Amino acid sequence: MASILLVDNDMATAADIGDFLSEAGHEVHHAINGIAGLQVLIAHPISLIIVARKALRMSSVDFLQSLRQYAPYVETPVVMIGGTSGMEDVDASFGPSFSEEVFLATVSRLLRRSARPSRTYYAAAY
Repeated sequence: MASILLVDNDMATAADIGDFLSEAGHEVHHAINGIAGLQVLIAHPISLIIVARKALRMSSVDFLQSLRQYAPYVETPVVMIGGTSGMEDVDASFGPSFSEEVFLATVSRLLRRSARPSRTYYAAAY
């Protein structure tokens, strides 16, 4: 089971995505906008982030820039819903309609990949 943040102001879409992620065994934290999403990230350890392209109060671009400045989430996988025009910092994207099976397979793949040890190397100071 993974802890997933879903940032989407469309309550119907968020409910659908939340339902099939929960049925797959994941814990889903829903935030209605980017500001609320950042608050969830501070309060809970999150393994994967799903963000709608059109978010309220904070653009998805601003949300991702803020996310990547917060050390625990520099490498956290991000799935974008609704297109990725101009988005370089996402790991997967889906249009407005998508297959639940493909979506869940993508989430599983990204969670497996992020569970691998990081390849960060540190130079020793002599």
